[in-house]
Amino acid sequence: MVVLKDKARSLLALAISAALAVTVAAPAGAHTPDIKPDETLVVYGNPLYGMSPSEETGGYGVDSATVGTKTPAALKDIPQSITVLTNDYIEERNFVAVDDLAKFTPGLRTLVNDSGRSSIFSRGYEYDEVNLNGLPSPMQSKYGTLPSLAAVDRVEIMRGPSGLFNSTSELGGVINMVLKRPTDAFKGSVTARYGSWDRHYLEADMGGALNDEGSLRGRVVVANADIKNQVDYNNNDNGTYYGTLEFDLSDRTRLSVYALHQTKDILPTNGLPAYKDGSLLDIGRSTYLGSAEDFFDADTTDVGASLQHAFANGGVGQVSARYMDHDMRLEQTFTNGPVDVAGNTGLMFNGQGNQQKNMAFDANYSQMFDLLGHKSEFVLGSDYKRYESDIQTYTNRNLGKINVFDFDPIRVAKPDYSYTKNDHEEQSELGLYGKVTWRLMEPLSVITGARVSWYDLDAVSTTLSSGAQSGESSAFNGKLTPYAGAVYDLSDEHAWYASYSKVFKPQTSQDESGNLLKPREGSQWETGIKSSLRDGLLNTRATLFLMKDDNIAAQAYDDQGIAITNTYWATGKVETQGVELEASGYLSQNWMVMAGYTFTDIEEKAGDHNPKFDTIPRHALSLWTDYHLADWVQGLHLGAGMTAVSDYGFNQKGVETHQGGYALFDAAVRYEINDRMQATLNLYNLLDREYFYRVGSTSTFNMYGEPANLMAGFTYKL
Repeated sequence: MVVLKDKARSLLALAISAALAVTVAAPAGAHTPDIKPDETLVVYGNPLYGMSPSEETGGYGVDSATVGTKTPAALKDIPQSITVLTNDYIEERNFVAVDDLAKFTPGLRTLVNDSGRSSIFSRGYEYDEVNLNGLPSPMQSKYGTLPSLAAVDRVEIMRGPSGLFNSTSELGGVINMVLKRPTDAFKGSVTARYGSWDRHYLEADMGGALNDEGSLRGRVVVANADIKNQVDYNNNDNGTYYGTLEFDLSDRTRLSVYALHQTKDILPTNGLPAYKDGSLLDIGRSTYLGSAEDFFDADTTDVGASLQHAFANGGVGQVSARYMDHDMRLEQTFTNGPVDVAGNTGLMFNGQGNQQKNMAFDANYSQMFDLLGHKSEFVLGSDYKRYESDIQTYTNRNLGKINVFDFDPIRVAKPDYSYTKNDHEEQSELGLYGKVTWRLMEPLSVITGARVSWYDLDAVSTTLSSGAQSGESSAFNGKLTPYAGAVYDLSDEHAWYASYSKVFKPQTSQDESGNLLKPREGSQWETGIKSSLRDGLLNTRATLFLMKDDNIAAQAYDDQGIAITNTYWATGKVETQGVELEASGYLSQNWMVMAGYTFTDIEEKAGDHNPKFDTIPRHALSLWTDYHLADWVQGLHLGAGMTAVSDYGFNQKGVETHQGGYALFDAAVRYEINDRMQATLNLYNLLDREYFYRVGSTSTFNMYGEPANLMAGFTYKL
C-alpha cells in the first residue's frame, strides 16, 4: 500500500511539473453535501476564509462567495445579487465554456457565436472582464478570451456594478472563476463524453499531497473538447492544460501558484442574413455561408500566484498577481448585406490578428474587530491592472455575389492580403480601496466603502502601408467611487438588503472622427430579500434594481447594415430596471434545483438607439432540477429543465429582425454505478423547437438554435 501511495505521488508530481512547464513555455498566442472546512490554513478571524471548494461540499448551492466583496462573505450578507454555479452543476450540465454555462444561468443573456466566442449580458450590459481567483483580464467575445471550465471549481456571478473593487468594469457586473485547488488526499478522475455532430470531450484530473507532511499539494487537469454544432463545416476544438501547487509555509501562511494554457481551433460562423424588410430566412438550420477554409486560432496562457497569511490578531493579509498572454488570428468570410427575393446577397472577408499582454495585482488586509459588542470587519487594499493589445485588420467588403439557397463554401476564393491597419492600445488603473462592515446592532449591518482610482489610456492607430499614425490619450486622476449597503436580518434565515454602487468607465471606443468617447458614469440602486434555508443548503433571492448609465457607446453601422470597424456612437442616457427571483441548492436530501426568473425593462432616455438592447428579452425563465431516486434505484438521478424567454429582436434604422417567445426543454439521466463509475445521458431541445437564438442585422448574426441533440458520458474515479 505504501509503495502504491508513493507511486501515485510520484506520478502526480511528474504530471504537475510537466503541466506547469508546458504551460509556461507554450507559445504566446450525486450525493448529499459533506461540508467540511479547509483545515490546512488556520484562521482566527473571519471563518469563511476556510470555505471549502464546491467540489467537496457538493450540490448546486454554496452559502458564501468572494465576488464583489474581496473578503469571503455569506451570500445572505452581500447586499447585491450573487449567483454561484458549483462544480456539480457545471459537470452535470456538460458545460465546456463559460458562455455555454451563461445560456442556462438565471438573469444572463448570451448572444451566441461560436462556443467560447459569445457575448454574455446581464441587466442589458455585456461583461467585458472576467476574474480568475479575483484578478481581472479582458473578456472579449470576438477575440476568444472567454475561458473554458475544465480547470474551474465554481463560477461566481455578480449582477450590477462592482465599482468598489472593479471600478472600470461594466454595469452588468463581474464574473469570478475560482480555479480548482489541490486536494489533501490523492484524487483523480477520467471523463469521456460523445454526442451529436461528432461532439466529444476528454478530461483527466489528478491531485493530492506531494510530501508525507501534506504541506505541498498539487493538481493537474488536461482536457480536450470538440464542441461543434449543427452548422455545416463547423468545428470547435478547445484544449485546456492546467497545473497548480499549494505550499503551506506554516500553519498560518500559504503560497499558491498556477499555470493555465488554453487553445481554440475554430471554423467560425457569423450566422445568416435576412431579407431587406427584416424577415428571417426559412432555410436549413445547418446552412453555412462562409468559406470552408475560414479559421479562428487562439492561444492563451495565464499564470498566477497568491500569498496569504493569517495573523495572530485574526487579520488576514493577501498578495496576488496574474499575467495573461493571448494571441489570436482570424480569417472569416460572411454575408455583407440583406437577401433579395431571389436569395441573392454578397460576401465580404475579414482578416484579423490580436495580441494581448495583461497583468493584474492586488494586496489587501482584512480584520474583524469589536464594536458595541458586535463583530465588525474592515478590508483595506490596493490593486493595479495593465492591459496592452495590438489589433491588425484587413477588410474586403466585396468578395462577390452568392445565392443563399445554392451556395458551396468550398468554391469561395479568399483574397491574398496583408493587414492594412494596426491599433495599439495601453490602459492601466491603480486603485486604493477600503470597505467596512459595521454591525451596529444584532440584526443590522451597514457596509460603507470608497475607492480612489488613477487611470491612463493611450491608443495609436497605424496605417501599415504608409506608416501614418493617429492617436488619442486620456488620464483621470484621483477619481472617487463610493459604495453603500445595508443588511437587516429579519430572522435567522431571512434578510432584507439594499445597496448603492457606481462605476466610472473610461471608453476606448472612438467616433467617426477618431476621437475617444467621453467616459461613462453609471449607478445602481438595488434592494431585495435573501434567504439561507436548510442550514445554508438552499439559497433564495428576490431583487428589485434600477440602473442609470450616461454616454454609453453603440456599434456604428453603414447604410447597408455592416458594422463599421472600430467606430461607435454615443447613445446618451439609458435607464434599466427589473425584477429577479432565484433559488439554488437542495430542496430536500435528494432533490436539487437551480432556477430563476428575470424581468428587464430598458429605456433609452436620450441619444441614438442601441440595437443590442433589443436583443434582451423582457421576460426570461431558467429551471433545472435533479432528483436522486434513492428509494427506488440507488445512484439513479433524473434531471429536467426548461428555458423560456419572451420575444426579442434587433432594430436598426427602423428595420427589425424579430424572434417570438419560446420555451425549450432538456432532460438528463445520471447513474452512479458504484463509488468509482458514473454514466450520464443528456438530452437537449427535446421537442426539436426551431428558433433563432440570436437575431442581428439584415446582413449577419442571425443564428439558429441547436436542434434536438444528445450527449452521453462516462466518468471513472481513480
